[in-house]
Amino acid sequence: MTKSLPPLHLAGNCAADVVVQTTDCNVWEPDGQSTCNLQILAEGLNTHLAGNAAWPAYLLATMGHTVQLNARIGHDLFGKFLRDQLAGAGVDLVGPDAEATAVSILPPATGGVRAGMIYPGEPIDWATSLQEVASIPSFGWFFASGYTGIGPSDAEPLKRLFTGLFERQVKIIFDPGPWFADRVGIEKMFELFTMVYCLSATESELGDWFNETDPMTFAQQALDCGVEIVATKRGPVGATYASADGRTGNVPTTPVPNANTVGAGDTFNAGLIHGLSTNMPLQDAVSFAVSIATEFIHVGRETFVLST
Repeated sequence: MTKSLPPLHLAGNCAADVVVQTTDCNVWEPDGQSTCNLQILAEGLNTHLAGNAAWPAYLLATMGHTVQLNARIGHDLFGKFLRDQLAGAGVDLVGPDAEATAVSILPPATGGVRAGMIYPGEPIDWATSLQEVASIPSFGWFFASGYTGIGPSDAEPLKRLFTGLFERQVKIIFDPGPWFADRVGIEKMFELFTMVYCLSATESELGDWFNETDPMTFAQQALDCGVEIVATKRGPVGATYASADGRTGNVPTTPVPNANTVGAGDTFNAGLIHGLSTNMPLQDAVSFAVSIATEFIHVGRETFVLST
């Protein structure tokens, strides 16, 4: 008999990514007039399920976890697409509906620099997560992620949520992303860190809160705040990890040249959540996270299929 995987609750944004593959401005009409005021699409658009919480939730559900997602999704065309994707994977969507669904428009990178446009959607109702977790005692793991729409008003509801979960001995995995910097004060952020079991962030994101340059020094400062585990995402270099009980390590990876990395960090988080929640050794959990993130980048989002 296959051992059942632990149920998980995730909170954060859910968005549709509309990806523009290539454009061509060098088109001329017979009368000699340029159409450069239009972006001529050489390929059709691709639309994907995305979001700092939604994409990990989708992947974790496909791994076999029971997954609950607190996100704001509308009933417009994009919302219907996202709801169908999540329902197909078995994700239980909770939280208030949105009037309009979050959408990102992602054109091709120019000079190696990614750019785009985004409607960030409506604020997450963090209280919903505490209500749901409190009503189902089997939830022992919670994940929250920052997103584009985070603002100063999120600090207190997040503190109440983290406090309630911490008191219930729910393990909190937190990816602040770059969004809290300059929006939430350092004292309020450090209050959150005291209740976090695992902090997952990039080097630059840790640099928003700690004045160091070495990933292990970053990690130690986070551990000093009360975090139990720090997993540092280092892009093409791989990842490092450190824990309050002294475990440290580095997980290298093979860089993928000229790759589109949108969604790789969220894929890493899905692997990390799965590994930690199933009691993998820390080295194995981070290695699994790095491996699926690397595979995601290598094959591309359009063809990525998760195998565990």
